[in-house]
This record gives sequence, structure tokens and C-alpha cells, in this order.
Amino acid sequence: MSCNQEAFVMPQGESTFAKRVRSEMSDPAKVEVFAALKQNLRDVWVDDFNDDIYLYRFFKARQFDRVRTEEMIRNHLRWRKEYKADDLLANGGFQEAEVITRYYAGGFCGVDKEGHPVWYEPSGLIDPQGLARSVTREHLLRSRIYITERFVRQILPEMRRKTGLPLYSCTFVIDLTNYGRRHLWGPGLEFYAEFVQICEQNYPETIGTAYIVNAPAIFPIVFNLLKPLLHVETQKKIKVLGRNYKQILLNAIDADELPKIFGGNRTDPDGDPHCRSMICWGGDVPKHYYLKPNYPERLVSQSIGRRSTHRVELSVPPAPQAGQWCIEWDFLTDDGDLGFEIVSTDDSESEPLVGYRRVHCGICPCSGAVACPQSADSRKYTVCFDNAFSRIRSKRLRYFVHVTDKPIAALMDTDSCRTAADLAAGADPGPKPSNETWKSLSARRSRTALLGAIDVQIRAIRQPSYFFQTFCNNYLPTWSNMHV
Repeated sequence: MSCNQEAFVMPQGESTFAKRVRSEMSDPAKVEVFAALKQNLRDVWVDDFNDDIYLYRFFKARQFDRVRTEEMIRNHLRWRKEYKADDLLANGGFQEAEVITRYYAGGFCGVDKEGHPVWYEPSGLIDPQGLARSVTREHLLRSRIYITERFVRQILPEMRRKTGLPLYSCTFVIDLTNYGRRHLWGPGLEFYAEFVQICEQNYPETIGTAYIVNAPAIFPIVFNLLKPLLHVETQKKIKVLGRNYKQILLNAIDADELPKIFGGNRTDPDGDPHCRSMICWGGDVPKHYYLKPNYPERLVSQSIGRRSTHRVELSVPPAPQAGQWCIEWDFLTDDGDLGFEIVSTDDSESEPLVGYRRVHCGICPCSGAVACPQSADSRKYTVCFDNAFSRIRSKRLRYFVHVTDKPIAALMDTDSCRTAADLAAGADPGPKPSNETWKSLSARRSRTALLGAIDVQIRAIRQPSYFFQTFCNNYLPTWSNMHV
């Protein structure tokens, strides 16, 4: 890997993207700043940076500011390492759960007039609660990032190689037919917002144009609430359309490439106008996919008060070999998330067996296991269920944890199970709570408060108690920067 210090390599062709890049990077001052950026990145240089357009996407996202671009790229590389993003395409790729393949609507189908791949997503046919109850949040998020990784690192490079065109983005057609109240479900919106933020921070400038068709009357309200999560340049690329959209799509996509259901001529070989061989059309998730605790009859009930932690002590026998003993867990709450970690009681300075994570266990159970290290003596561990971040709300926990001599491979043979590595590769863990971190924790809740406003407005009149509960858990903490 070496840092290429040559002048910025302009993209060829007459596409809108190529013309824009040539126009923006014809400024000698920007080229000079770009060269300085590459020089400053020498200590973290990776092969991706040899493509000037790859770096340009970050440069553009930070308004051609060298310092902010460098910070963004370094954060991106740190995220890739912590999230183990490179592993998603290695060794056969990420193995997506069957329920996601069958019921998470969307798929690539054809190209637009400039050669960009087109992603169609009939979002109104997605069952957000059904999916959330059928796979863990971490698995669902990794499945979305896997598709993004495959698009950026496999699909686009192959298309560039075959066509010689500067293809670095995707055209989106989002169909909101049947979009309704169930899609305004708070946890579902928060999940989508988290994924959008990951894309904004790590895959900038990958949206060419996004056409939102069949938008219902309520959507502008939702869109205005979500706008703060989107970069201003991304907002400009989104076109919200009603039901008279077909000619607009045909202006961007040839009729032979556009599925017939959207106004084009393309069908599957069997004549299906929905092109189901390439696009998943979602639907209600059958309940037999819903995750259940592995040990429902052995769950112990425990109330965890606000700002409190429940601890379970475990003793692990001597282990001549690593992995001879495992700690297995199975827990869920009636509603809401908990902090979770497993630490050594004997050696407080050692690394936690499972590092602290905020686990979403109020929708589907969290089941998993971790192998214990080699030890000549018996060791003691503490399993922590943490609600210290909740300022007002208590939570009802049902759990089962135990030490077993079953091999880790046998324990992980279910869709709901997670190893310590799975938890480490999940979403942002958040800081481990302490008295010194209340302000930062409260600030992190502001995004949830914003998204919760949608659901609160709809449900407050019908369920006043829900309004008060949501206010206490989401809105009140966001004010704590002023009152703590």
C-alpha cells in the first residue's frame, strides 16, 4: 500500500456525476487541499484510497474541508475495525436469516439511463414489528450493512470494470403504498435512523437520486422530522412524489429497465410485472419465525429499579483447556433495553468476558453464550443486567444464566443466540454508566426523543399513560444538560 501523490484523477464520461466532479475539482485550491489530505492519511493508508473518487466522496461530504474530512475518514476506518465490516464479505459472506431474505422488502433490478444500479424498496409492505420479533437487532442491522458493503465493494467495482463508467452511486425507488401507522412504530424508526446515520458517516455520496413514490399524506410530516438526520446534500437528492410518478421515473430509467408495476416494460421471464425474482415484496411475517427464549420454563423474574443494576454471581470450575466451560444466557424484558456485561470477580483489572453493551431485549429475547478461558483454578464471574441509564423507569427482567460444559458451537446453533463477538460487532454500545456520564448519556437520548415524537403524537390522545411514560423516558433526559 502506497500513497499516490499525483494530481487528482478526473472521472471520464458525460454522466451527471462525472461532470459535477470535474467542475468541483477543477479549482486548483481544492486540488491542493486534496493532495494535503492524502499526505496526512499516509499513516492509515489502505488500498481503497488509491481511487481518488473514493476519497472524493468523503471530501465532498465535508464541504472540501481537509480537517473535517480527515476526521471523518479516520472515524470511518475505526468503525470498520470495531464493526468488523471486512468480515461481512469474507468466507462466503454474511449468512442472512431466512426471514429477512423472504420478508425484508427490496432488491436491485436493472440500471438507470446513466448506468447506475437501481434499488427498489416497497417499504409500505415491510412488517417492522414482525421482523424485530424474528431476528436480533444486531443481525438485522448487519444484514443491511452487508447489502451496502456488497453494493459498494462488489457490485459497483464490477460494473465500473465492465462499462468503463464512473459508477459510484445508486438510484433508489422507495414505494410507500400501504405505508401506515405500523411503520411509525418507535423502535422501527429508531432502527432506520441508526442505519441512515451509519450510511451517512461511512458510505457518503452513494445515493444518486432517491424517488419516493406513492407517498401518503402523512409522509411529509415524518420526512421533516427525519431531515435533521440527513446531510443537506443528501436531502437535495430525495424527490418525494405522489401517485403521478411514472413519467418522472421513465425520464430517469429506460422503459425496458423499469419494472412494469412502476410504469415500465420489464417483467420476469414468467411475465410477473413485480419482478419478484429480483425484488422482495415483503409481507406480514408469520409468527412461527418469532424468536422465543431457549429456556422459558427456567426464567427467573426480577424487577430492576431506575439507576439500578442486578448482578448474578457464577462460579466456573477449573478449565485445563479454553472453552471447556461456557456461560450461557437467556433474558428479556417486558419493554425497553438493558446494559449487559460479564466480568471477572477474581480479577477486576482483567478484560470483561463480555464487554458492556446496550442490548435491545424488550422486543425479542437475547440468548447467547461465551467460552471461558483456560484456568488452573476455579473462577468467579459476575453477570450484570444494568438499568443505571434509566432515570425514571424500572424494568421487569426475566433471565436464566448458567455454566455449562456444552461446546460453544452447540450452544450457538439458534438464530437468537449471540456470542461475545456478535455483541461486540453490534450497534454502538454507549458508555458504561457512571455518575460522571449522565450528561453525555442524556445527549445520546435526543435522537430517540426526536423519533418518539412521531409515535407520541399519534398515541397520546388514545393512551395518555403512554404519553407520560414516553415523556419520562425520552424527553425528560434530553433536557438534563440544562438541569443536571
